[in-house]
Amino acid sequence: MGLRGPVAVLRRTWVRLAVGGAVIVALFVIVTSLYDAEGQVNQIGGTSSSPGMVVAISPVAVQPGTGTATVRVAIQHAEAAYVDDGGRLGQPTRLTVITDAGVVEERYPAGTVPGSLEVAAGLDGDLALYPFDDHTGQIVVVADAYETTSDGAIRSVSSIPVGLVSGGGVSGWRTTLTAPTTAQDEPVSTLLFERAFSTRAFAVLILGLSVMLAVLSLFVGLLVRLRRRVIEATMLSWFAALLFALPALRNFMPGSPPIGVALDVYVFLWVMVCAVLGVALAVLAWIDRDRDRPTA
Repeated sequence: MGLRGPVAVLRRTWVRLAVGGAVIVALFVIVTSLYDAEGQVNQIGGTSSSPGMVVAISPVAVQPGTGTATVRVAIQHAEAAYVDDGGRLGQPTRLTVITDAGVVEERYPAGTVPGSLEVAAGLDGDLALYPFDDHTGQIVVVADAYETTSDGAIRSVSSIPVGLVSGGGVSGWRTTLTAPTTAQDEPVSTLLFERAFSTRAFAVLILGLSVMLAVLSLFVGLLVRLRRRVIEATMLSWFAALLFALPALRNFMPGSPPIGVALDVYVFLWVMVCAVLGVALAVLAWIDRDRDRPTA
């Protein structure tokens, strides 16, 4: 009979450890298995054949804090009327990329192999909704043959139809490129960036850990204030360290969201309030403990 209590406690402890371990393993599998898989670009529309040129649009980086995305634009292939078998241009060709962030122009002389150019695309999105924020931007790609006049000016000779395809991708983001299904003189494409499920799960997990630590701080503070537990000096050190650990844990979220996003107003501010209240209750309990002691 005397062993039944300790055995039951031990059994409950192992069950709780098993359940906690299973939850951690499940979260690990979900976050890691979907991270790289969601880094590719999903293409809607677009065309890999064109009477002129096919241009690939490849996202390189997303900077939601500045409202821009870095995109690589490159001529993937062109008709024989524009390039030879070695991929060299038969005539001077100009590639112009227009985004909300500005216009970038690149000129390729005849006989050269066209390279890629990186542009900044303006994004429209609400970073305050982190980690459930989405960002969109538009890109227009224009190609034309040009000539240089006697006074050094650049004059367009003829437009070149452009077909658009997607490429590359940014890890941690689900990217969708929507482009025309036929080649056009000024094709307009739309890029949609959504945070990957794994990134959102990572941020929510970090937020959950912060809430758990804050609740523990408040709970322990209440116990020692109500004299259900004895306050020790080492416990005060744990309370103080927690106040520094919580902001560091918040900054560990993917993308390091700026201060003031929605999760700060609705969750993290109150996490810090609970942690500070826990510290205050513990300090008051420590003061009362010393006050009750007889003085010599």
